[in-house]
Amino acid sequence: MTKEIIIGGTASGTSAAFKHDRPVKLVFTQADRDSVKDYFYCTGFNCAESTMYLLMSKGTLDVPPDIIKAMSGFGGGMQRGLVCGAITASVAALGLLTGRKAPGESREPSANAVQAFLEEFEYNFGALSCNELTAGLKSKSDEMYAHCTQFVMGAVKIVSKIVEDIKKSV
Repeated sequence: MTKEIIIGGTASGTSAAFKHDRPVKLVFTQADRDSVKDYFYCTGFNCAESTMYLLMSKGTLDVPPDIIKAMSGFGGGMQRGLVCGAITASVAALGLLTGRKAPGESREPSANAVQAFLEEFEYNFGALSCNELTAGLKSKSDEMYAHCTQFVMGAVKIVSKIVEDIKKSV
């Protein structure tokens, strides 16, 4: 299903739409797995830090590296099994790219990008919470980290595709 999603928008009402063909089942390559594994559990970055790092290193997001520090507390669903850290970092990244800078600006661009992301993530993985995504796995185990690699990979792919769709439409 193709959706037209409004992106941009200012107090004067100008905006652009982008086409978002979603939801689509994600396919991961070995290169995808290797890039995530290198920064996720093998080096000690959590899911949120890894997601933000990969979005920055792939050129999807151009922000100071210190933004990774802001993601530190969001790993493991904010350390409580709540919203997956890969999701939190992705929403933050989309906010940095589509968010507003003044109260009179439209919230719609960011809301639309985030809704498209959440729909795609939930379609592919069945849930948004860390507890649901990691059900039955021992916390901080190698098995859990290996399992969570797919969520980091998926989040990075989904955000990258949304950003690509936005850039094509502007």
